[in-house]
Amino acid sequence: MWKGRELWISWGLSVCVAIIPGMMSWSSASGGDDVFGGGNHRQVGMESAAERRIPIRRVGHSVGVDAVAFGANGALLASGHVDNLVRVWQMQTGKIWRTLKGHSSGVTSVSFAPDGALLASGSWDGTIRLWQVAPGTELRTLTGHDNMVSSVAFSPDGALVASGSGDNTVRLWQVQTGEMLRTLTGSNSGVDSIAFSPDGNIIAGASWDKTVRLWSVQTGASLQTLAGHTSGVTSVAFSPNGAQLASGSRDNTVRLWEMASGKEMRILTGHTGRVSSVAFSPDATQLASGSRDNTIRLWEVATGAMARTLAGHKGGVTAIAFSPDGQLLASASEDNTIWVWDIRSGKPLRTLASVQKGAWRMLARQ
Repeated sequence: MWKGRELWISWGLSVCVAIIPGMMSWSSASGGDDVFGGGNHRQVGMESAAERRIPIRRVGHSVGVDAVAFGANGALLASGHVDNLVRVWQMQTGKIWRTLKGHSSGVTSVSFAPDGALLASGSWDGTIRLWQVAPGTELRTLTGHDNMVSSVAFSPDGALVASGSGDNTVRLWQVQTGEMLRTLTGSNSGVDSIAFSPDGNIIAGASWDKTVRLWSVQTGASLQTLAGHTSGVTSVAFSPNGAQLASGSRDNTVRLWEMASGKEMRILTGHTGRVSSVAFSPDATQLASGSRDNTIRLWEVATGAMARTLAGHKGGVTAIAFSPDGQLLASASEDNTIWVWDIRSGKPLRTLASVQKGAWRMLARQ
């Protein structure tokens, strides 16, 4: 059956095979909390042992925005789309500056290099692509994952790019050569989100096995597993000073972790749908969370109090990002729009939306 823009396949305690043009998934409902979906879709947490459900995202749909990221100085905004494209926007005008074509399936994640010269994108097609931003040309394609790439991130020094995947691994790549340096293992399910610590020594991975795992970037060794969420973890973010880690989950909560001890500091509740993205403000005073309940919530890091709810999207919020100066927040949504919010007032400044297939423009400015 269809559920929003997701196709859900339900079955009892048996084996299910679903064949869709260009995609195949299989699973045995013989046990465990996760089902592996081969091809271009994620591993997912199960609701119960009696009914197994695989979401195959937006099959047959050409709309939706799954990723958003600001450039180094905040002048550019990149977005990843279900229509296989990466778009780069000029913030001053609200217009598309570059359209990057190359992926053969939806784009799940985008990340600017620290100097803003390169952009990385991950896709359901299982590849990572590195783009030269100014000319809008592809530098290279990184291959090796056995499933969709759900998240990409540059290291703080820009020398490495990391990728998280539905194949249960995180991979580290050398930007200059495209060489895969190492594979980080240990997750029992798909890795939905990754983040480098500010010093570049640790990488965190959010897993559908309900945990956050920490690895050493230098050695690839597993350092710690943070457990507490009651459903798959969908997003992770380090605080700017590296002292805290935030995680969002399908259990509708955001959790804050102390990095020194690995202990859970607090649980932030209020969302009525799964949390898809978390981000710290550059000054580390606020934490933003985007949810499939169509809202973004702003939280005070020091107290855990909810400061404000940003509402306006007509579909689930898939990704959020603060501008480098912390004054703006961009949110991507299943409703095929990108909203740019003023953090101080909580009001939207811009709405970037698709008005017809292949045509995008700024719909509103306030």
